[in-house]
Amino acid sequence: MVQRKQTADQSTVRRHNTVIVLDVVRRFSPLSRAEIAARTGLNRSTVSSIVQSLLNRRFLIETDYQEDRIGRPGLSLTLNPQGGFAVGLEINVDSISAVLVDLTAHIVDRVEIEAQPNWSQADTLREASQLVDTMLHQGQHISEHSLGIGIGLPGIVDTNSGVLVFAPNLGWRDVNIQEYFKEKFHIPVYVENEANCGAYGEYRFGAARETNSFLFLSGGVGLGGGVMIDGALYRGSQGYAGEFGHMVIDRGGALCNCGRRGCWETAVGPRAVLDNVQKRIQSGAVSALSEMVNNNLAALKFSHACSMNTSYR
Repeated sequence: MVQRKQTADQSTVRRHNTVIVLDVVRRFSPLSRAEIAARTGLNRSTVSSIVQSLLNRRFLIETDYQEDRIGRPGLSLTLNPQGGFAVGLEINVDSISAVLVDLTAHIVDRVEIEAQPNWSQADTLREASQLVDTMLHQGQHISEHSLGIGIGLPGIVDTNSGVLVFAPNLGWRDVNIQEYFKEKFHIPVYVENEANCGAYGEYRFGAARETNSFLFLSGGVGLGGGVMIDGALYRGSQGYAGEFGHMVIDRGGALCNCGRRGCWETAVGPRAVLDNVQKRIQSGAVSALSEMVNNNLAALKFSHACSMNTSYR
């Protein structure tokens, strides 16, 4: 029993160290083995062993390029873009989108479809799985090196079980999203709140790369947020930490999709903004938005208002 536990502990440490090495190479490549050891704090023998494993798995490639070095160039390591591919999927009330990315997070392909109001839960999941299938089967090389699927959802997610606990704007409760996609594609599936995905994406690749603690706000059909504290997503004890849209600010306010009244989302969310725009125009305010939708205010979308940064006369 003790030997089995020690083996498990060693395996966990090995995986953890491998993630550290990959992250350092992603951020600072090209790097030599010695430079990886210096940046990670791991000893050189550990780094050499992990690097060799990653080379064997084609996650890393060697190059003799070393910028601004004096003397004979040595071998440096970078991520191999063709070493693996992943699909990112986002399911929203009004759209479903998917991206295919390589190991360097470069977007290889992207597709988005409009979700129909009359779709059932089964319809939506079927359409979403078809998008994933399209991404994964663009060529034999991609399908053979598929690493996993990451799914962003507009609601409260149990990240351990992959269950969408509650999505007010979708009207879904207790849906095992992870299980559904694992059974279809037989690769790892990771499920997360869409605003948390956005926050983590900005932290790794976007505007928040230089900070460890920040707030990310997401506005689509609903209003949500992702909280990063010291480089980690903060969910709160029950996963509600980023659900700013459902904080009650007016107990006598409009009815929200979550069942309560006066949520922040009902006052400043995209639907509330559109309702206000439509009412202002109908009461005589002049806006270029009317021309954009040929005076068909029912066709007005939140993206229209954002693109115009509109004002009224």
